[in-house]
Amino acid sequence: MPSTPLRMISFGYAHAAPPSGLWLVWDLRALLSDPARALDASQRQRTGLDPVIAAHVVTTPGALEVSAATVAALDVLRRWPGDGPVVIGWGCAGGRHRSVAMAEHLADAARVAGWVVDVVHRDVHRPVLAT
Repeated sequence: MPSTPLRMISFGYAHAAPPSGLWLVWDLRALLSDPARALDASQRQRTGLDPVIAAHVVTTPGALEVSAATVAALDVLRRWPGDGPVVIGWGCAGGRHRSVAMAEHLADAARVAGWVVDVVHRDVHRPVLAT
């Protein structure tokens, strides 16, 4: 059982630098195609918290590889001695779609593995960026 809590933070690089204190950062801008380009105007207004958008993101080519690598990293980090939570950052352009969906997806996986997980979506409330 993990002895350290886990925090997932999603953010958008276009709004500010990544939060400080991240142990691991996934820059999803290059790893996963931007779903906003494939979605219609009404869907772009939704976020990665919406099940339709989340499903679109987690089935994007490369998402399974990112998920598997994160689970492998969590297996190592669960034995890490330290104070405070392990913090994983999920960044995309605007912080509304890819980063949010992947943070939530991996938070669910971590909970199944016994982690106590806290999720923060720094930029999910911000307007959609122009594509």
